[in-house]
Amino acid sequence: MEAVLSASAREDAGGLSLPVMTIIAMLLLMLPYLIRRYSGRSVTELLRPSALLNGIDNLAARLRGRLFGRGKAQRGGAELSRPREAENERSRARRRAENARNDYLKALSELLAFTRKNHLFAVVPGNLAYQGKTAELDALIVTRAKIVGILAYSFGGTIECRSDGEDWQVTDEEGARALGSPVREADAQDELVRGALLAGHLGDVPYQTVMLFTGSDAVLTGERPQGSCTREELFRMLEGGGSLDPREIGKRLAALRAGKTK
Repeated sequence: MEAVLSASAREDAGGLSLPVMTIIAMLLLMLPYLIRRYSGRSVTELLRPSALLNGIDNLAARLRGRLFGRGKAQRGGAELSRPREAENERSRARRRAENARNDYLKALSELLAFTRKNHLFAVVPGNLAYQGKTAELDALIVTRAKIVGILAYSFGGTIECRSDGEDWQVTDEEGARALGSPVREADAQDELVRGALLAGHLGDVPYQTVMLFTGSDAVLTGERPQGSCTREELFRMLEGGGSLDPREIGKRLAALRAGKTK
């Protein structure tokens, strides 16, 4: 009988496998850390009855919050809002870029329709090579009075102009920021185009470089240099009479751009 009882006792004592006993031992070692982590108190402090009850309440509340998501939302509200705000800002930036591109394409489409309607001539893009460099204009328009080179900027809002070559400033929904100097860029393009026209035997045709702002809400203020314009102002600039034949000059200009003249 004693042998049977001793065997039963040994079986009960050895009923837990070694991995299970190892896990239990690890949990017991981590218990002080878990108590401090979730109750904010040490094991010694929790031995006092009042502290023990408060610690149990705090632990239960934190566990409930963790299980049902409330604690994460309360502690991580700012962390959750920052990625969401960043995503919203990226969406706004994409919309602004799309609007700017759409305004640019609409301005170019309206310009081509205007030239056809008024029997002018358009060369798009207006790239003319001269002495190893290339003037990169968005378009060259031949009117009855002159050739107009279009240097387009896809900005809207209020653009404060400067005629002295200093940086301009644009103010829109993104705030105020420096734009650089369209005057300096226009002067560089103007020099290349005039050189190419002279080399292509078109130097006697009047030429002008204009700075076009394609934003649908663009407003130009400040010291506006000659040739700065919005879309509506450009069309008025292209109107008017003269003695040039837009089609004849336009064909020569297109051949010059393609490098077919000497």
